[in-house]
Amino acid sequence: MGAADTSITGVELTVPGRPAGWPGAVTRPGTEQFVASAKAWLFDLGPAQWRTEPVLHRCPLLLARMVRIHLEIIVATARGNRRQLPRDFENLPQEILDELTDFCHQQELRAKGLAMQVRLLERAIKKVQGKPTSMA
Repeated sequence: MGAADTSITGVELTVPGRPAGWPGAVTRPGTEQFVASAKAWLFDLGPAQWRTEPVLHRCPLLLARMVRIHLEIIVATARGNRRQLPRDFENLPQEILDELTDFCHQQELRAKGLAMQVRLLERAIKKVQGKPTSMA
C-alpha cells in the first residue's frame, strides 16, 4: 500500500491508482482481491459479532449497506452527544466539556468520512456484482 494523504480524521483521501476517497486497504475493483479486501475492511468497521454472520460473508453488498447505516448512526450519535452531554454535565470543568465536545466532533468527522468511503465501495460492488445477490 502506497503513502496516502490523510485528513485529521484518519480517513484516507487519496491513494495512488485509486479514485479519490477510496479506502487504502481495499484493492481496485476488477482485481482478484477486490471482494476479499472490501469485506475485510468493512468487517473492521462494523460490530465484531457481524463477522460470525454467514449471510454477511456471502453478500458483500448487504455488508456494505449495513456498515454504512452503522456509520450514519455513529454520526448522529456523535452529533447528539456533542450537543447534549455538555448540557447534561454542565457542572464539570469547562476544559473537560471542551475535550468531550472535540472528541465527539472528531468521531462525527471520522464516521462521515468512512461512510463516504463505504458508499464508494457500495457502488463498486454493485458494478462488479451486477445485482444484489450473494458473492463469495
